[in-house]
Amino acid sequence: MGLPGGVFRRVQGGGWLVLAGSIPEFDEAVGWIDLLLARAIASRPVVWLETEPGAVEPGEFLNDIEEQVEAPVQSIPIDHPEWEGAGLLMVSEAADPARLARSEASPRLLACLQSGAAVAAFGRTAGAFGGVILVEGGLAPGMAWLSDSIILPESMTAPAAEPLVRDYLRSPEKRLGLRLPPLSVLALGPQGEVEVWGGPQPGLILGSAWSHV
Repeated sequence: MGLPGGVFRRVQGGGWLVLAGSIPEFDEAVGWIDLLLARAIASRPVVWLETEPGAVEPGEFLNDIEEQVEAPVQSIPIDHPEWEGAGLLMVSEAADPARLARSEASPRLLACLQSGAAVAAFGRTAGAFGGVILVEGGLAPGMAWLSDSIILPESMTAPAAEPLVRDYLRSPEKRLGLRLPPLSVLALGPQGEVEVWGGPQPGLILGSAWSHV
């Protein structure tokens, strides 16, 4: 079962945007690694982008990708310049997605997508790609790759945040909430493609303005 494509207003660019609810373990990723690699630019490197210094890499997941592409996955800190030529850019989980959204890396990430690279974001980092980001006590600006949306990985949600989400979705503008449970994967293509790869289905919450369409 898929999700309706017409509700997603994705930023323009030649690459795929892949939003995953969590970093998968080896056996959990087997079903969709092939799909991810098929949307990368095969002639360019595969890069694991480190958003947090000293963070532990998902070794088995990256090893499986290396076996399939028959080349090493390059692990590069986000503040280094070498990752912008990637054909597949996997952005690790950030402790503070709002800081990522306002960082100098944000336009560089967009340049990668616009060059045709696939960009995959995991866990809390996926939340940075919406129009707003759920932060403690409020909402912060996101990178707006999915404009008029709030992306809600399970690791970022709590019962106390529900009123903020409801208020955001009550806008007269057509807004949506996207819930990403662990192991869920939503892939959005440059031509409006919408694909669900993971096990659990992402949850789509349409704002009140959609009821008047």
